[in-house]
Amino acid sequence: LDPLARHPAPAPSVQEEIHFTYDDHQAATALQDVPGQPNRIRALRTQKHKLALYFDPQGRAAAEYEMYDLERDPDERHNLVDRASGEPQAGPDRGLRSELGERLESLMAANGTSPPPGALR
Repeated sequence: LDPLARHPAPAPSVQEEIHFTYDDHQAATALQDVPGQPNRIRALRTQKHKLALYFDPQGRAAAEYEMYDLERDPDERHNLVDRASGEPQAGPDRGLRSELGERLESLMAANGTSPPPGALR
């Protein structure tokens, strides 16, 4: 890693955001004490914010959402959006929710990780 650490023109950041995905296809099937649906996650994390979408690929369970301001709430205790609808809890977060939602949709489309048709209800 030494050549990377000594790069002549290092970038201020490797990337602006991280696209996190997790597909737990065995949740609620192997053990009794594991979570059921929705158990697929698509998330966007920036240095300051996180938006997560949880969905059931079969569309039987409703999608769930989380959004956090990681500077004000590093322990992610205050969800800034309604868990069931994904709508902001407060007006000032509406623009942030829209921006992060667009960025997440773009990342999912670019990486082939978009939920299947009918999964979001």
